[in-house]
Amino acid sequence: MLGAAGYGVYSFLNRSQPAPFSNFVVTQITNTGTTEQTAISPDGKFLVSVQRDKGQESLWLRNIATASDTQVVSSRGQRFTGPGFTPDGNYVYFRETAPGMSGLYTLLRAPVLGGKPEAVAKDVDSDVSFSPDGKSMVFIRVNDPEIGKWRLIAANADGSNEKVLYVSAEQNSQKSVAWSPDGRRVAVSIGSAGGSVIGTISMYELASSQMRKFAEFNDKAPNRLAWFPDGRWLLMIYGARGESFSTQNQIGMFSYPSGQFHAITNDTNAHETLTISSDGRTVATVQQQLSSEIQVLPSSGRGAGSVVPGLPAQGFIAAFDWLSNDELVVSKGVRMLRLKIDGSNLANIVNGPTGFIGNVNTCGGERSIVFGWYFRGGEKGGRLWRTDADGSAPVPLTPLGEPELWQCSQDGKWLYEASISGSSEIRRLSLAHGGSSEVLPGSNAADSLLMSTALSPDGRVLARLVAEEHPEARNYTQKILLQDLVESGKSARTIPLESDRNFTFHGLSPDGSFRFTPDGKALAFVVEEKGVDNIWLQPVDGSKGRQFTDFKSEEITGFRWSPDGKQLALVRHHSSSDVILLRDAAVASQ
Repeated sequence: MLGAAGYGVYSFLNRSQPAPFSNFVVTQITNTGTTEQTAISPDGKFLVSVQRDKGQESLWLRNIATASDTQVVSSRGQRFTGPGFTPDGNYVYFRETAPGMSGLYTLLRAPVLGGKPEAVAKDVDSDVSFSPDGKSMVFIRVNDPEIGKWRLIAANADGSNEKVLYVSAEQNSQKSVAWSPDGRRVAVSIGSAGGSVIGTISMYELASSQMRKFAEFNDKAPNRLAWFPDGRWLLMIYGARGESFSTQNQIGMFSYPSGQFHAITNDTNAHETLTISSDGRTVATVQQQLSSEIQVLPSSGRGAGSVVPGLPAQGFIAAFDWLSNDELVVSKGVRMLRLKIDGSNLANIVNGPTGFIGNVNTCGGERSIVFGWYFRGGEKGGRLWRTDADGSAPVPLTPLGEPELWQCSQDGKWLYEASISGSSEIRRLSLAHGGSSEVLPGSNAADSLLMSTALSPDGRVLARLVAEEHPEARNYTQKILLQDLVESGKSARTIPLESDRNFTFHGLSPDGSFRFTPDGKALAFVVEEKGVDNIWLQPVDGSKGRQFTDFKSEEITGFRWSPDGKQLALVRHHSSSDVILLRDAAVASQ
């Protein structure tokens, strides 16, 4: 009876208390627009941030009270991500891209007051979380040593004594881990762009070595996790279904163990990175404003370009393609638009307020459009659809699932598919009839991670950009495979790539940044150098490649040549981001 009474009093008091951050005060800490990521120290007095200046990234320490800054790690010519403090506040950990591989990260640590960084672990594909005593850490490693699988790894804080805790073949496009304050479990976020479930948070119980699902949803994709110090709440950054699926990440939290969700932010900005002070009173994040535009250049990639008017600059252009030599079809996420490159004749041709329209291809000239459509009409997943050029007569082409990499032939007869996880084989589907696809013999590239695909203008060759795995060194070698689509079963021809080039893909349409040139003699893709994206040309005869465009700033998230090959349209993406602190209003008012 005493126990029941005590629990009743506890429950009553717990219900009467509002959830933390039900009301909060926002303070902007930086105003440069160049802060990429941040983390708050356990004592809440310092921030470590990734700063970008003219394409160069470095780590800086800021004393919040005095607004004074000290550089911790100078620019090393690579991208930094995932900064964080150790529980004792003595070290800063961060991940750095490997030379020539924008998606391959090495984990490093440096003394908090500066010093030479030392490598701790290779091929680390998530943020890092520490045990309460700071002696151990956990992280996720993907496609190493097996393509298509991910591993939850534990190691000593110095990187020694790695141990695999869990192995899974589940889709894990968003990766985050958070070690609970009591040291008993690790929260793991698993996010996906499609499928019946697009977001899952699971708990790996250390005592039983079991992974169990904690929260599962088809309207949110989690990508950052952080525990409140008392272990009763789990913070999360997530993308919600709709136009802002990947561009307006918000902050929310779950009660533990009941799993009740509470939204914290709900605005038009994106939030990146998430940490909380050890007293649970202050959350640090980066608030980001995004804008995109389509720019049209001469086919040479040089000279004066013009911005396509009429498109809202705010937000994200998910995909686009040429419909004719003077007209574009553009996805803004929940709707697909058609307009002339001078901005005239703008019209909505496909609307799906509950869905998301991804990659777009015009197939067979002006006759039809093929695109990936996620969550259409409440569907739990995505599939490829075909419509007439005016958006009428929509027809599903593939079963419900998760469209990945695909290209359609210019004659409008065939659609070629490939998967970025598991087997890298090529499948062919009739655009006229839809239905099941056939596997092209000899198209599987073993022990290689598929990054993107491109179909030649004559429809005879499919190019694949792959990363060949080297498990013993925990790195990859990038190369292009040219697959003959006419002579069935013929082995693919290999073109090696320069190892010091950082090939980059942004957004949900990686094949939008990997194309054949109009004459079919070279492949074009986006290369990042010192934080600036440009298009690079690699001749298919294997001769030396060269830089094609000459931009001095911004990202390129996709490009297309016009049907006559005389114009080049590309999406240029800009972000302005600064650190903000969220302080619980109940505490801030005291």
